Amino acid sequence: TRSMMNLAMIGALGKMHEWEIHCRGALNNGVTKEEIRAINEELAKERFADETTASLFNTLEDATLNMATHADTVEPLYKLAEYLTLYPDKVFEIPAMLDRPDIDEKVSARAIHALEAAGHSQAQTALIGIVDASKHANHKLQAVAALGALDNPDPVTIDSMWAIADGFAVELRPDISNDNMALLGLGRIADTLKTANPNASADITGELTERLKDYHHANDINKTLASLEALNNAKASNSDIQNTVLPLTKHEQPRIRKSAAHHLANYDDGNTREALQVLLTDINETVRKTAVESFAYHAKHFDDKSAVDVLTQQLKTDDSPAVRIAAIRELNDLRADYPDVADSLREHKSNEPSENIKEMIDGLLSREVVVSAVADGNG
Repeated sequence: TRSMMNLAMIGALGKMHEWEIHCRGALNNGVTKEEIRAINEELAKERFADETTASLFNTLEDATLNMATHADTVEPLYKLAEYLTLYPDKVFEIPAMLDRPDIDEKVSARAIHALEAAGHSQAQTALIGIVDASKHANHKLQAVAALGALDNPDPVTIDSMWAIADGFAVELRPDISNDNMALLGLGRIADTLKTANPNASADITGELTERLKDYHHANDINKTLASLEALNNAKASNSDIQNTVLPLTKHEQPRIRKSAAHHLANYDDGNTREALQVLLTDINETVRKTAVESFAYHAKHFDDKSAVDVLTQQLKTDDSPAVRIAAIRELNDLRADYPDVADSLREHKSNEPSENIKEMIDGLLSREVVVSAVADGNG
């Protein structure tokens, strides 16, 4: 049809800034998305007629090492990703390029990101191969992170992530290892699959919950934290998870208490509020800040006026400037739903010992209130 010919001519002339406009017109004239995709693929093949995996990789490497800004590497990165998407079997050439002893870590990170962007089954297999066989520990971690960020992971990829979580740990530093990163990635995958594959998402969440119980029972601090953070990544909440997380608010490690406080924002019941109230008196100010944020979430999403009262009281009594600043920011964000908050902030200003915090309160109160989704009925 004339519309398809126009698209082909525009693409052949490189006028991609006009492509989107003519695509909409072609769709209105009856051209299907599949036909447009086929035209785009043919145009891409023309663009890559003189390119190879090596030439595109070398261009990306040169841009990464020699150009001044990150923006300079964007086009070479996307071009490599597009090429790998168009020619799936070419992805298997990337791991060998990354195993050079002199490879720069920024180059490897961008090449692995290109595999993630391609995202198809072959790219997933190539990423798993990097985890299994790379000579560089950091490449293994980068590949695990890429697997966890996939939009459409294959079942075999999910199985591989569990195997990585159970496998030999490769540490970049004490708190970052490939096995724990695999757990975090599985949490992100569970969140990604909620709509497209809710059963797979629920299976991952259930397994993470069971592992959290086991790791806590075994006093494996790093795995306990990783599985708890994975559930936070999954944005998962149910009574089984809640009952598993509540005891962790009393864990000896502040990192775990902090993560538990973050997770408990998802529940609006007496046991949760009681646990968060205790965390507001925690010896660790980072834990207290997270409990403040969770109470603020209750106020925003559960229409819980009592949570606003808790934040106001914390502002009056906490001796940490960092926690008071967190409470002030959260209270200010609630002004649209709870107008009395502005008076509470003004009252606190008269008793606040820090001049910098007084100035911050003045600055916040001088700004217009932005109506929230809860306030305008769109929550």
